[in-house]
Amino acid sequence: MRAHALALTGTLDLRVIHLVRDARAVAWSLRKAYRKDDRAGIQKDFRPRLALRTALLWLFVNMQAMWVNRQLFRGRALTVRYEELATRPRAVLKELGVMLEIDLDELGAAVEQRAQITFAHSIAGNRLRMRRRFDLRFDSEWVEHLSERDKMIVWTVTGWLMRRFGYAER
Repeated sequence: MRAHALALTGTLDLRVIHLVRDARAVAWSLRKAYRKDDRAGIQKDFRPRLALRTALLWLFVNMQAMWVNRQLFRGRALTVRYEELATRPRAVLKELGVMLEIDLDELGAAVEQRAQITFAHSIAGNRLRMRRRFDLRFDSEWVEHLSERDKMIVWTVTGWLMRRFGYAER
């Protein structure tokens, strides 16, 4: 919705990157509890979230992003799957660079070589925003650790949209 609000100003050449991740992976991530740790970027205690709540939130956020992109950003929005970015970073960053009209080849090569990437600022996001360096890696921990019940709940709620993003039930 931030992109929507910014677009309404009419003063920006705005491009949108919609980063999507398998809803089951998101459910696994949000099943974990975290204690408040300002240094690690954890601003408050986080209790584990139920798979159903995560699935509904994932569905809402991604449907909202799709609507905004369709309404306001035709040709200036790109949906990227986390799994593709993590396993084929150079190719995905090249595609992003074309849309953004900037050369991301050097960054793509660095990510592909698993170099640690440094950054100076992030407006919002997860715990990464508190770090100055990170390395992009594929994480499929959820496949083994998310319960079959939770996988079924998440797929039942989100499967129709996950298929549109290219995900399979497995």
